Amino acid sequence: MQIKDKIRIIRTQKGFSQENVAEHLGIDTTNYGRIERGDGNISLERLEKIAELFGMKLVELIAHIKGETMPTQGSNWDEEIQFLREQLRKKDQQIDRILDLSEGYRKDKEKLEELIKELEQPH
Repeated sequence: MQIKDKIRIIRTQKGFSQENVAEHLGIDTTNYGRIERGDGNISLERLEKIAELFGMKLVELIAHIKGETMPTQGSNWDEEIQFLREQLRKKDQQIDRILDLSEGYRKDKEKLEELIKELEQPH
């Protein structure tokens, strides 16, 4: 079962309408409907807000979506937190790489524009 399906199931179990959730997220009902249809990706920030509305912690919602039970205390809990931290670290690294690439492209574009100007000047 996909995230979209689990969110819809939990929403209906908790007695919320799509309008309720959309309002809580600060988006219109059409955009929230896209989340439940699986059109596009859902951000962690929105998942966190949905979990809050459902009276859950983000980790609980993710565990529910994954079909797992929440660890109570001890090493399983610590492992889950460590896993989430590692995922965030990887995402941060990906973002840094994208920013580095975009900076490189910007510099290359500037160099090409300078070369074009030089070539366009009469000799």
